[in-house]
Amino acid sequence: MDCNKPYAGSPSGVNLSEFRSNTVLRWEHRPGSLLFLARQQGRSAYGPQSSEFDFPRDVYRVFDLHPNNTLLVKASSWISL
Repeated sequence: MDCNKPYAGSPSGVNLSEFRSNTVLRWEHRPGSLLFLARQQGRSAYGPQSSEFDFPRDVYRVFDLHPNNTLLVKASSWISL
């Protein structure tokens, strides 16, 4: 085994790119009545090859990936008894 060559289990033999963002909107219709909208987006790429870090190239590659989007809605209201 060549000690200078990276292998799949080595940190130097992996190229991982990730971008994650979260946005939360909160609206209070009247005291005690709330509506929350939450959006999450994640982009991730993994490659078993190592490469030199190049900021512009790596940023463009991440934004070329298909995003995983999640949208959550939560409504709450006080009930007076």
